[in-house]
Amino acid sequence: MQYRLLRPLACLAVYLGAVRSRRMSALVLIACVCCCIPAHVGASVIAYVRWDTWPNLDPGTRGAISLYDVDTGRTRVLSELTLPRGLDWSPDGRRLAVISGHPTPRLGLLSVTTGELELIPQKDERPSYGVPRWSPDGTRIVYAYAKNGMLHDALDLLDLRTGATQRLIPWVDRPMFPDWSPDGTQLVFSGPDIPRTFVWDLFTMDSVGGPWTNLTQSPDEEEWLPAWSPDGREIAYIRSTWGPVEHSLFVLDIATGVTRRMTEPSFFPRRPAWSPDGQQIAFSGAPLADLERDRAVSNIHVINRDGTGFRRLTDFDFTPAVYPAWFDRDVLEVSPKGKTAAIWGTVKRGSME
Repeated sequence: MQYRLLRPLACLAVYLGAVRSRRMSALVLIACVCCCIPAHVGASVIAYVRWDTWPNLDPGTRGAISLYDVDTGRTRVLSELTLPRGLDWSPDGRRLAVISGHPTPRLGLLSVTTGELELIPQKDERPSYGVPRWSPDGTRIVYAYAKNGMLHDALDLLDLRTGATQRLIPWVDRPMFPDWSPDGTQLVFSGPDIPRTFVWDLFTMDSVGGPWTNLTQSPDEEEWLPAWSPDGREIAYIRSTWGPVEHSLFVLDIATGVTRRMTEPSFFPRRPAWSPDGQQIAFSGAPLADLERDRAVSNIHVINRDGTGFRRLTDFDFTPAVYPAWFDRDVLEVSPKGKTAAIWGTVKRGSME
């Protein structure tokens, strides 16, 4: 009801000549921006998937696309899909890119205001998608892709304006888990360091394709699931070792190559996602001891950029929360991800009269 009333109120204010003063102009602008932003979505929101069964996922497993309000701690369900995997916000916060598994895996765009899912046309009968990542300018989506049961993924780029797909890396090179640099000029992803070793490292390349640059060159560890920080200086990722088995959240300083550990070996993290202001990292995960006893259920956690403040946000015992994705309408720095968010952040700071 609140959302429906805002538009006529804003129009009425303009009609009555309310914009004659600078102060009233600001009020009208706030009302107009609110018309573009659903009132039921909080300013800082972490979207995640909550599967309804665990640990055995089958083709009919349902998953709730949920929105966690960081300010209040409340969660609401946006939609339910069959075997949803991966989430990423559109730059303007209006849609979520998601992989839905019914009846076969499909890339879809989920409306945050209506919960409606728009499926992207596919050419293959049995495709496989990795987690999609939206470009900072909102025009493209990159993802790992395999067709018709192939064992390895290629890296594809979908142009949302034309529907055309570009193959950036062929399937024989086995790229996975791409993410964009904040300016949209580069991609970071995981891949095997062939022919030097077959260990998985982190690589970057131009977003239009081209040579790879190895960021980690780790002979004994493997790096997965990279997430580029909003300021472009660091990359969060998961480092894995196999003797003994250990999976930890790390952060890499791109300029210096220095890394720092964020979580202890006693915890198993997955899918890091930066807060839009770059001061925190959300991720899913569970204690390693629970994993070893087959009792682990992933929850959404968060940690400060300096490694302090580790805490759990969700508290589920039987159904896991996975694939966190963070969006904040109050952070001015998200302006490359949408003009609406930038205007809203500026107005709420009081810098416009």
